Amino acid sequence: VTDSAGNPLPNARVTLVPSSRGAHTDAAGIFLFRAVPAAGYHLDVSLMGYAPGHAEIVVPAEGP
Repeated sequence: VTDSAGNPLPNARVTLVPSSRGAHTDAAGIFLFRAVPAAGYHLDVSLMGYAPGHAEIVVPAEGP
C-alpha cells in the first residue's frame, strides 16, 4: 500500500470483504492474507489521515 507519491504506508488496515479478514501493512506497505479461497473480493484500506482506498481483486484457483 502506497500514497500518491509512491511512498509505503506502514500500519494501514487492509480488510478482505466479504470475509472480513484483516491485516496491517508492514514498514514497506506490504500485507499478506494466507489460504484465501478462490473468488472475487473487495479490498478496503484505511489509515488515519488518508482517504480510504478500495480495490476489486480476484484470487484464482490453483493450477494443476
